[in-house]
Amino acid sequence: MQDLFVRIYVICQIDAFGLDTDKKRLMRLFFQPVLILLALWSTGAIKTFAQKRFIF
Repeated sequence: MQDLFVRIYVICQIDAFGLDTDKKRLMRLFFQPVLILLALWSTGAIKTFAQKRFIF
């Protein structure tokens, strides 16, 4: 689904979320994994996953 949105942005040249330059889009690309990890850490999901994985 995300691939579809990327295609729409590229083909139609629609700017969203203030991403009006390629530099801003590239910066978002690199910071997206950081934001995901921050969300997982803040909810305790990483700790829960680690505990369940090492129980065996």
